[in-house]
Amino acid sequence: MTHKPKITSSQLFSLMVLFELGSAIVIGVGTKAKQDAWLAILLGMVGGSFLFLSYHYIYKNYPELSFSILLQRSLGKIPGKALALLYIFYFMYIAARVLRDFGELLVTTALPETPIAAANLFIMLVVAYGSYLGIEVLGRSGEIFFVVFMFLGFLFPLLAFAAGLPKGENLLPILEQGWKPVLTTAFPVTLTFPFGETVVFMMFFSNLGSPGKVLKVGEAAIMLSGLILSSIIALNISILGPTIIENATFPLLKSLGKVSIGNFIQRLDSIAITLLIVGGFFKIAVFTFAAICGMQDILNIKKRFIIIFVGITVFVASLNIASNVPEHLEIGLKLVPIYLHLPFQIGIPLILCIIIMIRNRFAKK
Repeated sequence: MTHKPKITSSQLFSLMVLFELGSAIVIGVGTKAKQDAWLAILLGMVGGSFLFLSYHYIYKNYPELSFSILLQRSLGKIPGKALALLYIFYFMYIAARVLRDFGELLVTTALPETPIAAANLFIMLVVAYGSYLGIEVLGRSGEIFFVVFMFLGFLFPLLAFAAGLPKGENLLPILEQGWKPVLTTAFPVTLTFPFGETVVFMMFFSNLGSPGKVLKVGEAAIMLSGLILSSIIALNISILGPTIIENATFPLLKSLGKVSIGNFIQRLDSIAITLLIVGGFFKIAVFTFAAICGMQDILNIKKRFIIIFVGITVFVASLNIASNVPEHLEIGLKLVPIYLHLPFQIGIPLILCIIIMIRNRFAKK
């Protein structure tokens, strides 16, 4: 019997927080709600925590199985394999979208003379190598980079307040247009991005060394990342104002660019770039590795061949999913949540929960 790679509770927690903050902390999330964007994120977080209960219920009934095997066990071999393949391509597509986010930020800010293909290729090579090393190495790396990410994340508000940038009036009036803009932004946008994306971790729950801690770890990660994301967005709005924040491609970058303390501490764009590099890497890596593991479960092909196929597919897709940044963001924040996130994050897991409940009831009888 082959050894199943294991990760600790703290490693899973670190991976989930880095994954959820990932690109969401740099790209404006929920900004259509204007000065109430922070509230839309908190509502999305609450919805995401309830959604995670359904993921845990599915896992609890098949604690030893990865998601791709679980689908075959619960739905039958052929339907289960077909659905698992759909999830694999979904994971690959979202990995390509995050890779595009990463590439666009790098070539826009730090490497303006570098083609986006080169930037995406280098990060994809690192992701492929991380996938080859496996979930245990990703987990240990996540623990280390979690500390770096948190330090930089908390450095931003300290420097912003030291520079006297935040203005409380930019956050007022609260609920100026009522609850409708907040609710329509929270559901489906902030619910599905980033909180509902934790559906990908169903591929790795069976790798946790302490199976009974999945629910506790997952809910804690969702709550912490939601509070951090809401706080960062509120801070961005207080610095830039709701109108600028709604139209900014990378609001965190713009906010940090305004920090200047005594003409000595300034040009802190590198903090935002570092946050995206760390969070973006883990988000791409988790989605990519989930696709690789799922494909390995279904096709039973050598891992290195699958890594090459998935890596090339994600890289090529990242360059072709949109012709420019506005189109990329338009698709990602308007079409993807409705046509991809809702079915894969909410619809299918809820149907799966109902099927498992019915089976359990008949089994008891």
